Amino acid sequence: MNSALVLSLLSLSASPAAPVPKDRPQNPFCWAYMGVRLQNAGNTESLQINPPEPGTPSYKAGLEGGDVLLKLGTIEPKTFEDLQRYIFSLRPGTVIAVELRRGRDIITVKLRLEERPTTDDYQVLPSFMRRIRPQNGNDE
Repeated sequence: MNSALVLSLLSLSASPAAPVPKDRPQNPFCWAYMGVRLQNAGNTESLQINPPEPGTPSYKAGLEGGDVLLKLGTIEPKTFEDLQRYIFSLRPGTVIAVELRRGRDIITVKLRLEERPTTDDYQVLPSFMRRIRPQNGNDE
C-alpha cells in the first residue's frame, strides 16, 4: 500500500474536526430534578444534604453528604418545599449555581438539572402541585 495513502488515512481518523455526538435533547414538557435528599441541619433554617445517589445531577455536580445548602440559583431555601418550588419552576437542562457550606468552607458548584425520573418513587407530585378538591365534592 502506498505510504502517502496510509498517512492521509491516519490523519483523517485523528482529525480534531470530527463531529462529537451531542447529548440527547431535554424534554421541555417534563419536570426538572436535581436528585437530592435533605434534612434539617441542627435547626429549622438550614438544610443538610444526605449523600446523593450515584448518577443523580447532585452526585455529578459533586455535592456530598453533610454539605449545608445555602443558596440555590436565586433563592436561599429554608425548607424542602422552597427547594421543590424553585426546581419545578425550571426546565431540565438548566444549569444553576448551588452555594454550599462544606465544613468551614463556602463553595459554589454548577448543577445541570435533568428530567425527573418516571419511576414509582417520583410519581407523586409535591403537595403544592396537587389539585385541592372542594369540600362539597363538586369539581369547580
